[in-house]
Amino acid sequence: MDKALEYFNKSLEIHLRIGYKLGDVPNFGNIGKIYAERGELDKALEYFTKALDIARQLGNKLGESNQLGNMAVIYKNKGETDKALEYCNKALEIARQIDHKPGEATQLGNLGLVYGDKGEPDKALGCYNKAFEIYRQIDNKFGEANQLGNIGNIYKYKGEPDKALGYCNKALEIARQIDYKLGEGTLLGIIGLIYWDKNEPDMALDYFNKSLEIVRQIGNKQEESNQLGNIGLYYGQKGEQEKALEYFSEALEIACQINYKLGEGQDLGCIGVLYSDKGEPDKALEYCNKALEIARQIGEKFSEASQLGNIGAIYWQKGELDKAQESFEKSLKIFRTIKSKHMVKKIELAIKNMNKQKFKISKEDS
Repeated sequence: MDKALEYFNKSLEIHLRIGYKLGDVPNFGNIGKIYAERGELDKALEYFTKALDIARQLGNKLGESNQLGNMAVIYKNKGETDKALEYCNKALEIARQIDHKPGEATQLGNLGLVYGDKGEPDKALGCYNKAFEIYRQIDNKFGEANQLGNIGNIYKYKGEPDKALGYCNKALEIARQIDYKLGEGTLLGIIGLIYWDKNEPDMALDYFNKSLEIVRQIGNKQEESNQLGNIGLYYGQKGEQEKALEYFSEALEIACQINYKLGEGQDLGCIGVLYSDKGEPDKALEYCNKALEIARQIGEKFSEASQLGNIGAIYWQKGELDKAQESFEKSLKIFRTIKSKHMVKKIELAIKNMNKQKFKISKEDS
């Protein structure tokens, strides 16, 4: 990656010196992609914006569409989902105007990612399926792998782990065939989470570790943060709280360094749950409230509902059952809205068990 950045910068320097603006668009764009892969989102955005400005000056519609799409992904990763949606739709509109099928498929895939973050899984799935069909028509294996993985992730989100696993394994097979390392690393992490949902933690850990090894090799900080957090989940469940805290803290540090807000919020929430398990509810509440604030800032509905559920559980632990009920009800409403079936069941069960406790307490007091 460092070598690639060196060559792109040299190429850009030559083009700037000779005034060859047409070459500036791909060079700025490629440099932006390298920074994006490193997780340096603000730096990536800076280069994509420069590429977009030049593409517009030259009337290069394909370049304009590509850079709008690149910027949309950055805004998505920064948690600015409404802005991401705006850029995606502009990019898709241009790609269709010029009848550029690879660009259309790319932007449909980007649009699906944004809808996923906005808690609209059915819209996301529609975009991914359209993108996959185009990629298959034009025989683009890279695109096929990405969209199969995205489809698998939606089924995971919808609480259909076996269906999710089928799509992700197909995607992983293609990624390995074409030596697509970032795709391989990301898919291994998703498969690990599917096994986690299937209550097979040791299998999940194996996939998390394989993913971590690959993403560290290629220098992808965002995925490194994700996998460290996933491994932290494993050790937290095993009761190895100090080891879990070590992984969550490392994941949080990386997320903060690269301005990865979604990861930052998730790690704060995990640390909060860990303090709850350690019998420190006030400290737990502090971390989970910070996580909730970030989820609301970035418009990430699944994370918002998850943190409300965590906060409900902490109030339950503190014996503040009315506050717990309020948080659980808010969580349940969001999970129902975004159609996350397995999380709806989980929160409904928590409310049912808590109400049993409330009834028992009221009987004892009467």
